[in-house]
Amino acid sequence: MHPLALEVDDRPPPQFYGRRYLRFAELVEIGLATNRPTLNALIARGLFPPPLRISARLLLWDVEEIAALLEQRRAERAAGG
Repeated sequence: MHPLALEVDDRPPPQFYGRRYLRFAELVEIGLATNRPTLNALIARGLFPPPLRISARLLLWDVEEIAALLEQRRAERAAGG
């Protein structure tokens, strides 16, 4: 597996169901990010959705974009790719 590949084995915990946006700390909490440099590298390579910049210090990620990415990764894994 490539070092910047996403792991897609588990669903986010129920407290995140129905959410529209996630902060970086929440991405870490549900296991989709470990640190900002790695996440930035994934974004730069088109392997993770870019954030929405709300203010100079607030970045949010759209849950639907992340869910679509995870579904795509599951389909690729199921197809053997």
